[in-house]
Amino acid sequence: VEIPAAFVERLRAVGCAAHFCKVAKLTNRPFEDAWQKPQNWMRGDDPHLQAWLAEGGNYGVVAGEGLAIFDADSEEGRKVQEARLPPTLTVKTPGGGYHAYYACQDMADERIRLRDKEDGGHIGDIQGRGRMCVGPGSIRDDEKRQGTYTVVADVPIASVTVADLRKALADLAVPEKELDKTFALAKRAVDKGLDFDIMRLFTDEAKAKFKQRGDEIFGPHPIHGSRTGTNFWIDVEK
Repeated sequence: VEIPAAFVERLRAVGCAAHFCKVAKLTNRPFEDAWQKPQNWMRGDDPHLQAWLAEGGNYGVVAGEGLAIFDADSEEGRKVQEARLPPTLTVKTPGGGYHAYYACQDMADERIRLRDKEDGGHIGDIQGRGRMCVGPGSIRDDEKRQGTYTVVADVPIASVTVADLRKALADLAVPEKELDKTFALAKRAVDKGLDFDIMRLFTDEAKAKFKQRGDEIFGPHPIHGSRTGTNFWIDVEK
């Protein structure tokens, strides 16, 4: 695996830090538990990172520090990004998603989550502080995805502000309070020792009614049913 030199130069040209972390070989999972800590971030020419890549490891691009990444799950998310935000350097993932890179000096949030207000579908996330996306040149080959993360728009990285992002995406952004409540409830359940495999809800008949978009599957609620057939979404990775 090699980090494209042109990719690093694009990041540097807009003053982004070009911080990288190790990602497990042939996957999209960070290799180190404490990868979010700044002391574990590396430059592209770091000997430890280069040795890792030479052994077949992947790498992640750390957002924050002036960098925001529009992490789209699908072609739908890509269309939203192209229609509402400036053109910018973009990478296509093996799963059919896209990572569009933006210089955003005032991005202090961990992320802005985007969902379709009509059917609740996950369009993507604006990844910020403490988040990462797998970098171009990395290879994925597991039971879910096969292929290479490839630059599909080799253009300069565009600059935006958080105000620009919120103005362009206001009707899709999930309110921070809603996100905070969801994650707080989930953490409370885990802390109490509750751990339920959501896939246990699915009979073979229910699974046959579901479709996939990016890393999420969606369909009718397996207990309550659905008028639209799109009221139940699961991020299988998470």
